[in-house]
Amino acid sequence: MLDRDPRFEQFVAETFDSEESVAVVLAVRGAGTSLTPAEVLERIEHELQLPATVQAERPIAEKRIELRLRDLEARGIVTRAADRWSYAGVERGNDDDVARIAELFATSRRDVNRLIYSAASRARKLAEAFRL
Repeated sequence: MLDRDPRFEQFVAETFDSEESVAVVLAVRGAGTSLTPAEVLERIEHELQLPATVQAERPIAEKRIELRLRDLEARGIVTRAADRWSYAGVERGNDDDVARIAELFATSRRDVNRLIYSAASRARKLAEAFRL
């Protein structure tokens, strides 16, 4: 069971919208160097032990990872130089939060998903409250 930490929950809500977005950040963070979307996909498959992509679907998966990276760049957790992506959590002061989500990802993906989707549903409810 997770202890409630509103600041951490806010970080999760503002940074991640899916388990895949967490996996992308963890892959880039764990590399210690900049990566292409194809390299991020490879790290996700091998080091985070997520299912491998069928070869025929690889270009689609790489494009999906690139879109995730662009979204995460807009959220400030990764940066891009040319076609390579780097982790920016240390510079932004979010590395402790990312380390915490990494620990949860390794031990309880169900808790990661619960955090992501409960945060998203709270944000959605707030948005709906202000909808005309």
